[in-house]
Order: sequence, then C-alpha cells, then structure tokens
Amino acid sequence: MRWILFCLCFLFASCETDTAADEDFDAQFEGLRAKYGLSALNVGRIEDGLLVRVGAYGIADQRSGQAATPETIYALASVSKVFVGLAVARAIELGLDIDLDADINDYLGWSTPLAHPDFPGTPITLRQLVRHRSGIVADGPDDYDTYPKPDPTGSLSDFLETLLANPESWTEAAPDAAEEYSNLGAALAALVVEKVAGQPFEVFCNDEIFEPLGMRDTRWFYRELSASQRARLARPEGEDESLEHYGFPDWPSGQLRSTVGDLARAIAMLSDGGTYNGETFLSSENHALFQQVPLFIGKDGTRFNHSGGESGVNTYIEYDENGDGLIILTNQDLDDDALDALFDEVTSALRDWSEADEE
Repeated sequence: MRWILFCLCFLFASCETDTAADEDFDAQFEGLRAKYGLSALNVGRIEDGLLVRVGAYGIADQRSGQAATPETIYALASVSKVFVGLAVARAIELGLDIDLDADINDYLGWSTPLAHPDFPGTPITLRQLVRHRSGIVADGPDDYDTYPKPDPTGSLSDFLETLLANPESWTEAAPDAAEEYSNLGAALAALVVEKVAGQPFEVFCNDEIFEPLGMRDTRWFYRELSASQRARLARPEGEDESLEHYGFPDWPSGQLRSTVGDLARAIAMLSDGGTYNGETFLSSENHALFQQVPLFIGKDGTRFNHSGGESGVNTYIEYDENGDGLIILTNQDLDDDALDALFDEVTSALRDWSEADEE
C-alpha cells in the first residue's frame, strides 16, 4: 500500500501532506480494495484542476508480485472512448477537413461504400458514431479467448470493412433513429480521424493529445511501451487466474493504457474549458462541442463521466467544470452487482474527502 500527493502543473511536484489524513485516506481505500477482493486499486481526486490525492493499493501483477504504485499503468477499457472523442475535437481544432454531419464514406475510401443494409439510402455520419446512433451493433464476435495478445496486428480499416459488410453487424434501427452503445462505432470514428489526419490513429493521438498534455505513460499499443513502462503495467486479473495482456481488433474502443496522473492532466484540461498549462488545447467552441454533442462522454447532472469494463479491467473517470474530478482504476474481474457497489462506495468516499478538505 502506498500513498503520494501530487500537484498538477506542467510537471508533477510533491506537496506537503497531513500525515494523519493521509493514513485515514489509505486505510479507507485499502479497506475497499480488500472488501471487493481487488488485486489492485488506484484512485485519484482532483480539485481546482489539481490532482490532490492519489492512492495505490494491492498487487498490480500477481505473477511478478509487483505492488501497485501511483505510477502503475492500467488498461482503461471503454474509458478509452473519451480519447476517441478528444481526437475528433482535436482534429476539428487543428482545422482538418472533418465534418460531423458528412457521410463518412467521404473519408473511408472503401471499395464498397458503407451503408446500413436495411436503409442503404440513409447516410452514416460521424455525429451518429460519437452519439452511438449509427445503427451498428455493440460488438464483433471476439472475446478474451480470441483477443490478440498483446496487440492486434491487422489493419483497423480492413477489419471494420469486412465486419461491417455482414448484415449481422447492424441493428434493426435506421441510422440516427435510436441510441445503442457501439464499440465498433467508436472504432469507426477513430478510423475517420485516421483517414483525415493521413497518419495512424495512435500516432495522431501521441502527437496531438498525449504529448501536448504531458501524458507520457499513455499509449494505445503494448508495443509502444518501454521496458520500464511494461514493468509498471497492471496485469488484468480474472476470477481464478492472471490473464495475458491483450488488445482488440477494434482497438480504439478500449485498448488505451494510462495512469492516474496522466488521466488527471486530461481532466484538468477538460475542467478548465479546454486550456492546459496556460495553452489552448481546445477552443471554447470545440470544448463545448466535446461536451454537448457529446463526443463519447456521458453526463450525470453537472458531472461528465465514462466507465469501462473488460476482462480483468474496470475503470471510471468523472469531472465537472469547477475543476473537480475522480479517477478509479482496477485490474480485477467483478460481476455487475459487485462492480456497481464498488464504484458507488469509492466515488462516494472520494467525494466525501473533497467535502472534508473544504471544512
């Protein structure tokens, strides 16, 4: 069990802490980790754009015995989609030729234009993709047993072109007629950015999102991680065994890996109207676009959020426009009821710490 306090600036710097409060914080979250049988749990609380508390508990890799630390890198599962949305907003910010309401066939260049088989005359747009209203089903046929390990090797474009040619990859609803969460739709939105940018999607994200925000431990592919970063990577844990590191053929839907500290940088930017470290990352117009369209971000009252869950992975982030946010990263399989209870208890506890600090 370890504890550290950070201030979020251009680089992180240590700050003085209240030892008794730190111990109370650690005890509470270590207790929650043990209660739910998590291999590892990392949490972060952000106030006024500053990452003021980070907790790291348990074992990040059961095979090596590596303990979780504040620098542990976790798979994000569907929290990854937030960064697909940011990539769309950033592409618009950079003046690339991307239109939320254009037919995406204008960008794809596939031999057979993409269309819903039951509604071939209805265009599919990027706006529909980012709002989960494209008529594309949630998932392809793969699961953990057949996921590529550690990385997919085929072309994202080829994979989606082949899969979406199958009528079973479509719901009964016409494009824009209904909302249905779609991992494949998120991957297709990333592919549109890739086509518009003229470079691989992961390279665009590295150059235009992660580097400007100082997110140096955030990468889409295992192969992009250095040896020292791999040593800090949390291994996904199943109910009865440690799992291999894995990816997805539709990888932008959930393959990103990151740390509490890196995620706090993105949250700091989003909660400050699109500004980071005194520089404009998103204009006020494009920041509003990200949150109001929305581009793969949910909203609950005044809080923007997204959760993620996959084999051996469960994650959650949230923020509001007052500069406050929460981060929860775990590397453990949980059933739905236990996961809901865990997130309820951890988010409540993190918010209570915020209120306690204000007293």
